[in-house]
Amino acid sequence: MAKSGAHEVQAFDHEMGLFEVTTGRGGRASGKGGNVHTVNLVAKTCTCEKLKIYKLPCSHVLAVCRSRSLSYAAFVDPFFTTVEYRQTYLKSFHPLPDVPYWPPYTGVRIVVDASKRRGVGRPKSSRYPNEMDSSARRSVNVKSCSICRRQGHNKKTCAARGGVGSSG
Repeated sequence: MAKSGAHEVQAFDHEMGLFEVTTGRGGRASGKGGNVHTVNLVAKTCTCEKLKIYKLPCSHVLAVCRSRSLSYAAFVDPFFTTVEYRQTYLKSFHPLPDVPYWPPYTGVRIVVDASKRRGVGRPKSSRYPNEMDSSARRSVNVKSCSICRRQGHNKKTCAARGGVGSSG
């Protein structure tokens, strides 16, 4: 209701129930304002489409109703009335029986294709290795010692340092 107070209403065609509503910011920090929407009171429509989507009057319809001293209740869908709400819960609900007492299922059985099931463990890569992959792997796997700079062992097993089990 507060949002509609900043809107400016002009009668476009009073006989047809058409009104032009220019939105305003109304002291709100957010919102652009200045948008123009057409409200048709006879057809119960607004160009913002919120009335059609939400089945509740938008701020533009509320502004027209306020300026013409009309009740906005005519623009609320009957679904939102207390009469309809009570109709929803008028019939009694019965609890479901326990699973063993359910009637047997006679509908279509869905059989899952076993080949489409996901396997156990880490999924295998579907990527094909090329020549660039093989050269990169070889250079990474070769050990080199940071003390003597020879290949085949590391700093921990270096003979120059006095390590055990050197291979260099």
